[in-house]
Amino acid sequence: MAASAKRKGSTQLLPNCKISEESFLREVDTICAEYHTAMENIVANTSPGDARFENVVRPMERIYNEELLLLYTVHFLRDHVFRSDLNSAIEKAQALLTAASGIRHGDERYMTLVESAIDKGEDLDPEDAKLLKYWGPNPWDQPPDWDEDRWQTIWERVYELGSKCTRNIDNDKDRGVWFTHEELSGMPDEFISTLARGEGEFQGRLRCPENISSFGEMITLRQKIAQLADRESFGAYMLESKMAGTPNRVLEFLDDIRDHARPRYKAYADKLLSAKEVDLQKRNVPSDGKIYRWDIEFCHALYRKRRWDVYEREVSEYFPVLPTISSILALVGGVFGFEFLEISTDEDRARLSPTGSAEDVVWDEDVLLYSVWDPEEDRFRGYLYLDLFSHSHPCYHNLQSTCELEGRHRHLLVGAINWCLTKPKDDKPALMTYTELIGVAHELGHALHDIALEYKYARYNAECSWDILELPSLLLEYWCWDPSVLKRLSSHYVTNRPMPNDMIHELVSRKPELILNGLMRRDLPFSYFDARVHGSADSLKGVSYAELFHQVERDLQRGSGVELPDITSDEDHPYTTYEHIMGLGYETNSYSYTWCMVFASDVFFSKFQQNVFDGKEGRRFRHMVLEKLVGLDDEMTILREYLGREPSAAAFHAEMGSVTVEELDASQDSAVAGKCSL
Repeated sequence: MAASAKRKGSTQLLPNCKISEESFLREVDTICAEYHTAMENIVANTSPGDARFENVVRPMERIYNEELLLLYTVHFLRDHVFRSDLNSAIEKAQALLTAASGIRHGDERYMTLVESAIDKGEDLDPEDAKLLKYWGPNPWDQPPDWDEDRWQTIWERVYELGSKCTRNIDNDKDRGVWFTHEELSGMPDEFISTLARGEGEFQGRLRCPENISSFGEMITLRQKIAQLADRESFGAYMLESKMAGTPNRVLEFLDDIRDHARPRYKAYADKLLSAKEVDLQKRNVPSDGKIYRWDIEFCHALYRKRRWDVYEREVSEYFPVLPTISSILALVGGVFGFEFLEISTDEDRARLSPTGSAEDVVWDEDVLLYSVWDPEEDRFRGYLYLDLFSHSHPCYHNLQSTCELEGRHRHLLVGAINWCLTKPKDDKPALMTYTELIGVAHELGHALHDIALEYKYARYNAECSWDILELPSLLLEYWCWDPSVLKRLSSHYVTNRPMPNDMIHELVSRKPELILNGLMRRDLPFSYFDARVHGSADSLKGVSYAELFHQVERDLQRGSGVELPDITSDEDHPYTTYEHIMGLGYETNSYSYTWCMVFASDVFFSKFQQNVFDGKEGRRFRHMVLEKLVGLDDEMTILREYLGREPSAAAFHAEMGSVTVEELDASQDSAVAGKCSL
């Protein structure tokens, strides 16, 4: 909907999405000057006896908030709007800002004031107390003989290797194997149409072999980090601050999911084998009665054509992009208590532009822009960009965090979602597939979490535990599997009629097998590998990482009906293209996606299944869960208080068909919940 007259009134300016290198560096100079002025004022006018959090730490942190608002925006423009012209300016800015903000670290006068403020033991709120400890002499509670220089050197090398591996993955997407159209027979036409038409020789080798050596060095360095931290393993070190807590707890969780999934996957693999046999008979090709790992995608396509009469292309006709986006925003807003108002006119955009030009607040003419409001309080909550087309994968970004600026003025969120939907063709509007609809909901869940949060310091932006981070996005996906929601969201682009009931039934009936396929083919193998490769150094002696991966996969697929190659060398190395394990935050946390799937299932089936449009329950979830997932409270306690009991895996097991409805209902009982609890 267009922005209503009564809610045009937000005075917060939008970011300058067309910012030049010169303008950016001028803003950097202004921030650097603010650092120096504030620093001199503090040390000149504050004695140790008068030092408090309010007059020593908060003024500098508010300037750091300004710095992050600027840097987040230009990094987004460089990395996701492909503004390569900002590269050199960002390098200059980083050096200037590091030097300017770093003066407080090297100034004994200032650090003496910080220590005096800490010694006073003020009664601060949790966010202020966390920040004050960060500025103290030992924020991480390290032992007295701690070798900080060595610690930093190792971590810097780990990050360097992780970045190198990630770049290799990004740059190596074109490496692969060329196939003829006949060899791809059986794959969906929509999939084949997305493949590049090759030129040149058959390449015949797997992606990213250069990551093998870098990954090995990275694991060795992570083991050294564990030794320095006096932990048994890198996994133990990283997990102690997570919800799971220990590597053993992670393995227990994965074993529980595996043991419930494997029997169901065996039945699914048998169906795929049956589809393969039918296809081989049609082509007069002899069968050995087995299904191999490399058969799965092909046989899944065959099985889908036999099992389901609904195809993605036909389904997509019920999801024209723009009306569907409007409908899903209205749905999410209604359930969780937000209103999304489109800012589409040049007049409104110019009013909110820092330059006065409407063109400067978006980076592409196809980008949609919304202001977000809490209608019950008639309160502005931030801005959300939706960039629908031309990206390689969907993702949510925080351009500018909620934070507190000078005079306790609150700056509210500016978020952006990039999607990779297909632009309109010929006289057809842009359409989204059912899979894309689920992806839209997923990224909107991340945005919803950010919109719900209110905090003072941008450095703590959504700093919740990694193993709860995906809960909002995975929970929102559940609405896309509900028949009444699909009825409401769908509208055929020609007739405007909603999707027929039989088509909806065919869609939602797919879910158990899609869950199983995702778990057994990717989520569980990589989660187990992540847990094992970050175990103790002794447990990895004499085993190559490729060998370890295939050992993990064989253990997982034992009894599933899927045959695996007997590989004992580095000739097959799937882990080298697994970006998450390369680091930059996700290492040791691969289990967390499945972990959050279990939480999301529990929350949806216990609180929303009976009424998916329940705004009262949605607001309760927002206030009791989303607003608290900021890294200040124990996340398991947050979930426990919301659910009124221990979180349980029973609902997720039921989705896979491994727990009966009666057992699911009984999971409210403590004895059953204990068997399936997290």
